[in-house]
Amino acid sequence: LHEVAMKLILSLCFVLYAPYTEGISIGGQPGYDMFEAIHPDEFFHYETHYLDVKLDHFTFVNESRTFKLRYLVNRDYWDPANPSSAIFFYTGNEAPVDFYGKRLAYIYELAAKYHGLVVFGEHRYYGQSLPFGAESFSSPKKFGYLTVEQALADYVNVIAHVKATIPDTSKKPVIAIGASYGGMLTTYIRMKYPNIIAGGIASSAPVWLLPGLTNCSEP
Repeated sequence: LHEVAMKLILSLCFVLYAPYTEGISIGGQPGYDMFEAIHPDEFFHYETHYLDVKLDHFTFVNESRTFKLRYLVNRDYWDPANPSSAIFFYTGNEAPVDFYGKRLAYIYELAAKYHGLVVFGEHRYYGQSLPFGAESFSSPKKFGYLTVEQALADYVNVIAHVKATIPDTSKKPVIAIGASYGGMLTTYIRMKYPNIIAGGIASSAPVWLLPGLTNCSEP
């Protein structure tokens, strides 16, 4: 692993629920409850972008359909000249991505400490990333593309696009970050794409909560 990734993993290996911690301070600002969206724009700023991604990344059929996937970028602390700088990628989960972009204080804390670039990926079929617009959930033929595998491939495309379009990012390590289902995605993307994701911080991630691995009928 890249030296920066190793430092991050070692320093954060005991983090359990840090992404949603109350009382975090950003840039000397007093702590606050990050789920209470009180003037979030005073703390967090980001650019909104859209990337055309394939509807189906894995088909053997000549599939040309694409849709626009939303992602957010924050450059407030980005300093590529610093040897510890990295890309922190939030593996978006089951909500519009700007919900996390305005509330996930922990990722901004990391960016401030490690001079990082912050990127939030929006999960397909949530927020504005709807492959079929208002009809996205109208039939199994349309929402059948809502899978973990497809979402991870979307994120890999976003990361590749960021590295191709933002100067001095191509050789920077990418640290995936997620919580709950997003933490599961962080774990899976690190396992499936280790050549792209140098490390991951998965908070409260029920990675075994799957049929066949866990009795999902029990509370």
